[in-house]
Amino acid sequence: YDINTLTFRVKVSKGTYIRSLINDICLKLDTIGTMQSLNRTKQGNFKIENSYNIEDVSNNNEQLLQPSGERIPVSVLFCALSGENELSTYTSEDVIKIISCLIDAADEISTAFNGQVDKLIEDTVMIVFRKTHPNENISINACRAALAINARLKNELPGFKIKMGIASGDAVYGKIGSRNGKLDYTVIGNPVNLAARLKVQADKAKNTGILICPNSIRLIQGAGRLKFIERMTIKGRTNRTFPLYELIGLRDF
Repeated sequence: YDINTLTFRVKVSKGTYIRSLINDICLKLDTIGTMQSLNRTKQGNFKIENSYNIEDVSNNNEQLLQPSGERIPVSVLFCALSGENELSTYTSEDVIKIISCLIDAADEISTAFNGQVDKLIEDTVMIVFRKTHPNENISINACRAALAINARLKNELPGFKIKMGIASGDAVYGKIGSRNGKLDYTVIGNPVNLAARLKVQADKAKNTGILICPNSIRLIQGAGRLKFIERMTIKGRTNRTFPLYELIGLRDF
């Protein structure tokens, strides 16, 4: 900064009003000021420099219409609600409030840990964690997000249990779909399938409702506090039994 100008970079959650943030900073500094310029550099995990502009869309740029992707390491978190009553027994207004609460928690917390809500499937949110820098541990990020979501929703939705599955590995990430139909940015691959199947079994995790796969356990490098539950056969995971581990917490190093 110089005598009259302060320049800074800040990461904010969805819904943050930047001008209010500027006012708060000025109050803390016991001064007055105004925002001269605002430059957005990222939206979630997407860099603005890699985005398409209006001219590309207007000109029907072929690049926009072609399915494409790359194989990258990801950690995937599936998060769902489980209650004594099915969501179908609630009024439409209550269903919207419940699902909105789930989505808000998933979006705000995953963003804080460099993750991104990929999609909503009925009462389940799928969250994807990709590396934003080479030394980032995306499996740790997924675990921290899962624990934080669990803690928040226990308070906001006390009548529901939270069921989550975490899996890590290589997956195809990119524009998936049809050139002539729907084209979505999403992730497909083994970690997605496994996280979804662990979420289904997560009612066996009686403490936190979070099941974590062995590969994710390996990647968090001893940071997890875990509880072995049982070995069982999981659809699509060969004929061998698969160990179920509950994520209880993370150790501080």
